[in-house]
Amino acid sequence: MLEENVPPSGDEQAPQHWVCALVLLFLVILAYRPALSCDFIWDDDQYVYENPVLTSDTGLRDIWLDPLATPQYYPMVHTSYWLEHKLWGMRPLGYHSTNLLLHGAAAILLYLLLLQLKVPGAWWAAALFAIHPVNVESVAWITERKNVLAGLFAFAALNFGWWATESQSRWQSSFWKWLCALLFFVLALLSKTVACSMPAVLLLLLWWRRRLRPGTVAPLIPFFASGLLFALLTVRLERHFVGADGPEWELSLIDRCLIAGRALWFYISKIAWPEPLMFIYPRWEINSAVWWQYLFPLAALFVLIVGAAQALRGKRGLFACSAMFAGVLVPALGFFNVYPMLFSFVADHFQYLATPVACAGLCAVVFGNASHGRLRRGGMTAVLAVFLVLSILQCRIYQDEETLWRATAADNPTAWIAHNNLGLIQLNRGETTEAIAAFHTALRYRPHHSTAWGNLGLAYSQLGQKSSAASAFRKSVELEPEDADALNLAANFFAGERRYDEALPLYLAALARKDDPGIGTNCAAMLIEAGRWQDAAPRLQTIVQSYPDFPAARYHLAYVSEKLEHHDQALVQLRALASLDPRPENLIWLMRSLIRGEHYQEASPLAEALLNREPSPQVLALAARVAAENGAADIAIQRWERALSVTSPAASTLQDYAWFLATRQSSTLDQRSRALASAQLALKLAKPTTPALLDCVAAAHASVADFAGAELFAARAVAALSPVDARRESFQSRLDLYRAGQSFYR
Repeated sequence: MLEENVPPSGDEQAPQHWVCALVLLFLVILAYRPALSCDFIWDDDQYVYENPVLTSDTGLRDIWLDPLATPQYYPMVHTSYWLEHKLWGMRPLGYHSTNLLLHGAAAILLYLLLLQLKVPGAWWAAALFAIHPVNVESVAWITERKNVLAGLFAFAALNFGWWATESQSRWQSSFWKWLCALLFFVLALLSKTVACSMPAVLLLLLWWRRRLRPGTVAPLIPFFASGLLFALLTVRLERHFVGADGPEWELSLIDRCLIAGRALWFYISKIAWPEPLMFIYPRWEINSAVWWQYLFPLAALFVLIVGAAQALRGKRGLFACSAMFAGVLVPALGFFNVYPMLFSFVADHFQYLATPVACAGLCAVVFGNASHGRLRRGGMTAVLAVFLVLSILQCRIYQDEETLWRATAADNPTAWIAHNNLGLIQLNRGETTEAIAAFHTALRYRPHHSTAWGNLGLAYSQLGQKSSAASAFRKSVELEPEDADALNLAANFFAGERRYDEALPLYLAALARKDDPGIGTNCAAMLIEAGRWQDAAPRLQTIVQSYPDFPAARYHLAYVSEKLEHHDQALVQLRALASLDPRPENLIWLMRSLIRGEHYQEASPLAEALLNREPSPQVLALAARVAAENGAADIAIQRWERALSVTSPAASTLQDYAWFLATRQSSTLDQRSRALASAQLALKLAKPTTPALLDCVAAAHASVADFAGAELFAARAVAALSPVDARRESFQSRLDLYRAGQSFYR
């Protein structure tokens, strides 16, 4: 890096700074423009399009106050998603555009910082960072919003911090600058905790520029305290809630040092030549007994020692640059458990905040000497052109999830997660044979991957290979007996096979490990299927009380309530279900329940809404019932006749139509004849015949003065009733009317 006695090259002084900033933004748009057409990919479901906090009424509050409401407690990131959801919903273009603009703004702030530091080639360093291919993952992947947002705030904090150190003589002015720096630093921490290294970076910059004084160190105390607090919180959440715990993370201190040393040189190599880049790199086999693995940390230590020796002679650049690069990467070097270590010890997005250090160091070396300026600029222009093309090409693998996993599996065949996720895509598309091959490939590289065994079970069950499916599900549960999702998946299979005795313990074990409304509802649905309604009802009531906005539980509780003839309870659930999930089938079910309960006024607006939305014969028939009970006879008749105009009318619609015309005193002779014809057709279509239909046929015969026929069918209707049926008295009274030669009118 630039030393104190080396003047700036002057490259930044030619054009005005705002022009340089606009060119940086243009380069960012040019490099990452293909990402704007990309779809959502891996983890974007948890972060965006299936993230409940984006649609919940209490979402914004939960983002900030509940650390477990989101996949990671980065409230600034999820607040940005929440705002974008209000603006453009679930269209990925908007989210990709925001990532791109945030990265562009971060590059501009980096340029301004390097200008303040008087680093030679400041613009070139910022441009190199702006379009570097290793940053594609952070920009093109919506989930990595945390990187570009943290970068923006971190560079803003460093700008204000450095600015504050330049005005130490004016205490009031420096106070407000330090305050702004602290504010931006906290915002960076709330975006991604890896920004906790920024105070140390500022200290190193001050030391490098020989401006380290008590007056510049004391204001950094709250910065270090904030960074430590957020770091401890993140370590705890990663280990206990994100899942970064288990055999894959049981590494000795020596192992972690070997990982760190190798990772440092890996990241430096990718900055020097970013080819090939992979979404998931091979996970190294770390072995403390292998001598050559020690070369990486020893080489890194050697560079620091050389830098320290140079610093003693007054040349602080090498040590400052090396220490900053390693320091920014410390959270991702393997010393702390992070979930992606399950797949690989390194990732492109891990080095987003460290890349500017390497870019600035490189450009300081290249432009630190004023001679051959044109040659240096030409060489850097060629490098930028190559990196620009590589970034454009790299963006294309993020086009969609299938493209991403195919590219990952091709570049890294050992990436078991890529094979597993590709298999899921094929399974959902109906390519079951290909999916099975993909799952077997995943299991070849990770035989104890419980999820892959469960997915293999799903694939075998789709092919009808029940025995193989059962074996795969049992293997999944055997490998991860504490995994509630694996238990639930296996239980669903056995429940679908009506092997309830095998499914129930799995459901109960899953619920003991995870309070999940989906698992609880699946268990209740199995009990319903087994005819155990009394057992299912209390489970569903508990779920509804704890998760009132979970529609599946409402659906099944309404069904059980109807089976148990608790019609008022069913109606309560159906009203809530219609609000949560207003699909036509749910609204039709609600209207049936309202009609059964004789809530005709409440059913009327619902009927009109359904007619405007889906005027099917079923809806027309129900709407006719509602209109008839509300006194709109002509409208009711018109709707029934529209419903009956289809090729194969429903017997229930024919019965309702016939009953209304036959028992309506003002019906014309033609209408009564139609009532009899409709009742007789319903009798022919209905299997089995119900007492209510026989009663309807009897009323239709009586309406045309065929009392012998009416008496015959009315007697059959009474005989079909059980002795304790509450309708028996009314049926008998109508039979007596027909015997007396009288028709029945409501």
